[in-house]
Amino acid sequence: MVGGAEIFRDAFVDPQLRYVYLTRVEVHCDGDTKVPDLDRDFVHDAWDGEQTLEDNGVRYRIERLVRRT
Repeated sequence: MVGGAEIFRDAFVDPQLRYVYLTRVEVHCDGDTKVPDLDRDFVHDAWDGEQTLEDNGVRYRIERLVRRT
């Protein structure tokens, strides 16, 4: 059986993965699956779709990360 954590782990270490499109939500949520710390392998990469928004009082930011070279 493949769970969410295993899918994240395998995808983020794949050398063919160049970009990660990430939504950072400013709220604490309980759960058993966490996105690994991407700052070790990826850096912020400005792009036209980047934005900070709010919906029903919850702020979130859509950004793109690019693999470090």
